[in-house]
Amino acid sequence: MGFSTYFLVVWDYINFARKSIIPVGPGRGSAAGSLVAYALGITNIDPIEHGLIFERFLNPSRNSMPDIDTDFSIDGREMVIEYVSMRYGHENVAQIATFNKLSSKAILKDMGKSGQVSASLLEKLSGMIPITRGKPASLNLMIVEDSPSMEFRQNYLMNSILKSVIDKSIKFEGMVKTTAVHAAGIVISSVKLDGIVPLCRGQKGLKNLSMIETVVNLVNHKYRNSILTIDSDCLKPHFDLPTYGLLARGDLEGIFQFDASYGMKDVVSEIRPNSIQDISSILALYRPGPLDAGLIPKFVTGKREEFAAI
Repeated sequence: MGFSTYFLVVWDYINFARKSIIPVGPGRGSAAGSLVAYALGITNIDPIEHGLIFERFLNPSRNSMPDIDTDFSIDGREMVIEYVSMRYGHENVAQIATFNKLSSKAILKDMGKSGQVSASLLEKLSGMIPITRGKPASLNLMIVEDSPSMEFRQNYLMNSILKSVIDKSIKFEGMVKTTAVHAAGIVISSVKLDGIVPLCRGQKGLKNLSMIETVVNLVNHKYRNSILTIDSDCLKPHFDLPTYGLLARGDLEGIFQFDASYGMKDVVSEIRPNSIQDISSILALYRPGPLDAGLIPKFVTGKREEFAAI
């Protein structure tokens, strides 16, 4: 299946980044459960020590190919991309584009303004649209007989101007609003990409590692000495009690993968993580499957019973 080549390609550019003193993340996602990735130095998280499940990375029933998520600082990231492009060919390497679509809430407000609907009514109606796993319900769902908000449906049926606005909004809902560059996705092809996929230009990336790098540099500049260094290979998360306290309070702004939504903030505050295993569990549980199965309340209950027993 070509996994040996894939692992070696990933090892190649991570090795380049580390030799070039570019901040590299310790590894995240399902690849952290691979002992081969750990042995090669692709990740620095021991899957045996932390009881990580390899089958999340690769198993016979998985439909899609596994991937290895690797984070670089923004400044260093460009160097890594340039290295990969030079090594495998500029015409064979590209970043992945993402498409931001018009949600029901967004298009209702935009269309309502053009339809001269009052801002207060638009805000009220927008607040009636429920959000599930970060996605607002569709306008079509809001106007049917078993609508999650009968007040929304009544406004739609009784107000002819509003009905016209919502009907127009439905036609635009889901359309692509803007395009952007995926935070981490890179495609390396064996053939020229312009012959198999459409291409465009753009610049964006993960900023967390760059923020950390900038803070370190500013501190060292202020004191005119290299008093502060951060090596992800030497971090000891088991004993970082102040950070666990910060997470338990729900202070998640700027914390990668934790500041994505209010739902995540509620989950973290409820679980009150006090170990790296808890953090791993939160990231694994806050996904469509576990959320739909109601596993988070069960995890919270189990954690509190365990804590009470201690």
